[in-house]
Amino acid sequence: MPNAHINGQPHDAAGLPANPSSIRSRLLEMVLAPGADVEVVRRRALRSALRWWRSAVDPAQVSLPVRARRRPGLTRADVAELAELSLCWYTLLETGSKQHTCSPRSIDRVADALRLEEVDRAILHIIASREALRSLRVLFADRLELAA
Repeated sequence: MPNAHINGQPHDAAGLPANPSSIRSRLLEMVLAPGADVEVVRRRALRSALRWWRSAVDPAQVSLPVRARRRPGLTRADVAELAELSLCWYTLLETGSKQHTCSPRSIDRVADALRLEEVDRAILHIIASREALRSLRVLFADRLELAA
């Protein structure tokens, strides 16, 4: 839910753009930023994206019971329950734990729980995987050097 304007654009409580195409652009800017530590950027992008996607899902849309919530959208526990994953596992994913790795199937389960569109699902797969993000940066290396 938008509550602030940054550079004239509506942003949510976490400072993320308030619409899907803006969040996608912002995530790609983050992960393709030249000179940035790839792993730090990946974890930051993963945290931001998952929080934004969680906040965009109305619990009533996914047949969850009405209960008190501090913020709009799903809680971590909701996503874990919907994805049939442990809360600990999901928390490690969302917080960007360095030691946490996950299978593509687990990422698909999270994407299903969050009802992500195909493009957002692809972004999630890229930022959840160290190897995929490194590959993406290799593919765009010439553009990253020009931007620097």
